[in-house]
Amino acid sequence: MSISYRCLFIQSLILCFSIVQVYSSCKQRCKLGLERIGYQTCPFGTGCKESKSGVDRCYETLPATKVPYSVLKESTITVSSTLTYGGVTNVKENIFSADISEIRYPCFHSLSEEFPFVEVQLTKPIVVDSMYLRGRFDGQMFQVPKNLKNLEIAFNGIKLPQSAYSFDASKNIVAVKGSQLEVKNVKITRPKPPNVPEWFITICDMEIYASGGFT
Repeated sequence: MSISYRCLFIQSLILCFSIVQVYSSCKQRCKLGLERIGYQTCPFGTGCKESKSGVDRCYETLPATKVPYSVLKESTITVSSTLTYGGVTNVKENIFSADISEIRYPCFHSLSEEFPFVEVQLTKPIVVDSMYLRGRFDGQMFQVPKNLKNLEIAFNGIKLPQSAYSFDASKNIVAVKGSQLEVKNVKITRPKPPNVPEWFITICDMEIYASGGFT
């Protein structure tokens, strides 16, 4: 290969690499480590991958028409009791993110009860793509009476099996799988175990995503 052709080949490679970098930098950042353990940090229809620059970013995997949207703001939330003023409003308006600094306080905090609950009534039935709950992320998240362990979640009054959701104690996050059925009512209850003096349900952020839009 002559020197001129070799230079042209090298310049072409540099140009291609530059295009890939520009393309990657336009994509939303994500957390590949969280994705690998089941927590969605990319919009639905995209997947988290490491870009050429070494930064995790979201790349499209499904047609944009299948991207779900959050329906919580269009719903009515009922709670068993409340200890914090404004907490329910913040639960509805927070955006689920890997960045804990984006959470607005106060979180919703019930009084001490045997069966504290949060119930969501959607305006129309939806097919739930996924649901996420985030509890406190401070020193009290490790206190059993105040974290999100031992939840019971029901769609339309039917309790989901434990296999339908997971609890990450290190982050105080509950991830719920979607349902193929139309859902209009979601109820999260935290039954109090015996011989526990105080028992609460505390939620800082809740996101419910619809896959196919309102039916």
